[in-house]
Amino acid sequence: MDMVSLLFIALSLSADCFAVALSGSISMRSLSRVQILRVSSAFGLSQFLMPVLGWLAGRTIVEIIAVFDH
Repeated sequence: MDMVSLLFIALSLSADCFAVALSGSISMRSLSRVQILRVSSAFGLSQFLMPVLGWLAGRTIVEIIAVFDH
């Protein structure tokens, strides 16, 4: 998988999670707008970083496994 595809997948996952967190937070009347954006951004950012970190970990592990691969 190339980096551009990975970034598009990560962006789409984060946008989806951001929308769900935003709509869920809006339904809670006790949160301010700043708190709503913080919660939504935290969820969106975490969903963006997970595929990127997984890709980086996979690239690192494949170099280690390649030594033992036959």
